Amino acid sequence: MRMALLVLAFWTLLLNGFAHEESADGSNQAASLLFPSVSGAQQARRDIAAGRLQLMEAGTRGVYAPNVPPDDQRFSKLPRHRLPSGCTTPNAAAWVRYAKAYNQVVVEHIKKERVSQ
Repeated sequence: MRMALLVLAFWTLLLNGFAHEESADGSNQAASLLFPSVSGAQQARRDIAAGRLQLMEAGTRGVYAPNVPPDDQRFSKLPRHRLPSGCTTPNAAAWVRYAKAYNQVVVEHIKKERVSQ
């Protein structure tokens, strides 16, 4: 009986690891907290294909846009979407990894786009 409760608790925690966050334009953005880097990069590619360029902000002790060069003006006017963040926010570190992967894809896309013009 005790083992069954432990298994149930494990699966409950595992299934609750999938969080949903609304993106800035209102579309549903599902982020797997089990593999945040993969899901962040995938969502960025979908957003780019749909013509939605934006950057993600996240953090634990402070909010920032990971993997975005702070002094590059090409990124200063892009809309930003704040993900769950803060030192008391559950899974904040996973959201930072999601934002890093998402922003890396967007930054590479913009740099490549500017070079080809």
